[in-house]
Amino acid sequence: MSRFTQAWNRFWFAPGFAVDVATPRILLCGFLLFRSRGLDVSHVGTPFFDELWRPISFFSLLAGAVPSAELLDQLTNVWRLALAFGCIGLLTRPSMVLVFLLGLYVIGWGQNFGKVMHSHHVALLCTGILAFARCGDAWSVDALLRRRRGGDLPPETSSEYTWPVRAAWLVMTLMFFAAGVAKLRHAGLEWIFSDSFSRLLVLKHYEKQADLGSWGLRIAQIGWLCQTLAFVSVAIELGAPLALVSRRLRMLIVPSLLGMQIGIAALMGVHPRSPNFACYAFFVPWHALGARVSRALGRAGARADPATR
Repeated sequence: MSRFTQAWNRFWFAPGFAVDVATPRILLCGFLLFRSRGLDVSHVGTPFFDELWRPISFFSLLAGAVPSAELLDQLTNVWRLALAFGCIGLLTRPSMVLVFLLGLYVIGWGQNFGKVMHSHHVALLCTGILAFARCGDAWSVDALLRRRRGGDLPPETSSEYTWPVRAAWLVMTLMFFAAGVAKLRHAGLEWIFSDSFSRLLVLKHYEKQADLGSWGLRIAQIGWLCQTLAFVSVAIELGAPLALVSRRLRMLIVPSLLGMQIGIAALMGVHPRSPNFACYAFFVPWHALGARVSRALGRAGARADPATR
């Protein structure tokens, strides 16, 4: 077996832990459930929206009319119920399938009016990954019921817990890489070495009224800083796939991507509560983190117990 094949198999199918795929399931479904409160369908079906309806992707294969508000409201409620089930791990596999399929429709219909938003896309793709994964083997009602019934316990480690995490890594890094490529493809180096970033900060300040008030405007007045930030953002985006091949680079790149998104949300008010933030949970080694916390608590308990002195 070649070294490439060995590395490939090790990346995708090395033994993993159930908690490393179960915890992102809880956080992602919980975040999407929380954000679903903002879905408003009361304006659907008005003449204004009927006129602007321009179906894309699989929506072009469906009926040409705007979906009715009643249908969207019903589907949204079912989606919320599936998210709640997915979050607690009840009927995990069918719940996650519904979360993915209904999410494509409930979130996707709003992309058919001339502008495609990307605040939910990675999160939805990750729910599709979880729909095929054994993400209910830990931290779930299903696992609790299985133990009470005396059913077969899931394996302690398995490649089934590794490939979903790696697939989520791939989706996220390719999203950022595509963003970097798009900037250079459509604007070239001018996106970095011009006043594009400065103008973007000014535009988003008056359009979004970002959380940090006038900080965006202040930064926009410093040309060299704006160009530096533009260069760093493109460099991080283009280098995102390197997080797949190196643990050390991953420890540098992933926090940088998160910091960049937090900065964009704070300075520009762009997707400040995007469910895509929850997808960073796939990069956290939850089993190792839990083991460290347990050891720390054990040492603290031993020091506090007089019998151990």
